[in-house]
Amino acid sequence: MKNQIFTELINAIFTQPWDKHCTDLLRQAQEAYPYIRFISLNNHQNVYSVGMSASSIYLLVKGTCHIMGTSHDGKLSVLYINNAPVLYGMTEALTNRPFYSATITAASNCLLISIPTHAFLKLISNDSKVLMHLLYSTTLVMDNNLLANLRRSELSKKMQLALYFYEKSLCQQLPAVFSITRNKLSELLNINLRTLYRYINLLVEDDMLTL
Repeated sequence: MKNQIFTELINAIFTQPWDKHCTDLLRQAQEAYPYIRFISLNNHQNVYSVGMSASSIYLLVKGTCHIMGTSHDGKLSVLYINNAPVLYGMTEALTNRPFYSATITAASNCLLISIPTHAFLKLISNDSKVLMHLLYSTTLVMDNNLLANLRRSELSKKMQLALYFYEKSLCQQLPAVFSITRNKLSELLNINLRTLYRYINLLVEDDMLTL
C-alpha cells in the first residue's frame, strides 16, 4: 500500500500540472515515508551547489531551474534551463559520485520534493511504472540539453540571449514577463554588461522583446 502511494505521486507529477490532487498525494506519501520533504524556493535560491555532499534526490515539480556550470574564466553561468517536472541528483546516485557535479538554481519560484538518495533508490528498485517515468524524464532532459549545446555552439551571443528568453517563456502564459535585472542576466549568461545592453536593444528593435 505504501509503495502504491509513492507510485501514484510520481505518476501524477509526470502526467499533470502540480495541483491539489498532487498535494494530497504528497501528504499521504509523507505520512508513509516521513523522510520525504517538500521544499519551496524563491527565484535565485540554490537547490544545491557543486561540491556539496550528494545525499538527496530532488524532484522539481513546479517552476524552472538553471543548471549552472563554470566557464573558462572561472565564473558560473547557465548551461541549461529545465522546466518541471525534472529529476536532479540521479547522475551522482547512479555513478556513486559523493558530491554534486553542478549547481542547480531556481529561475522562478519553485516547488521541489527531496528524498534521501538511498531511500529513493530503494523505493524505485522494484517499481516498473516509476522507473519508466524517470527514464522518460532523464531521456527528455538529455535530449533537450544536447540540443541546447548544439544551438549554443552555432548561435551568436545575441541569439543565445534570445534563446534564453524563449526557453524561459515555455512554462509561462504568453506574453511572458521576465523579472530579472540586467546585472543578474549578465552574470547568468556570462555576457559583458555593456554588450548585454546592446543585445537587448537589438532584440527590442527586432520586435523579439518589449521593455
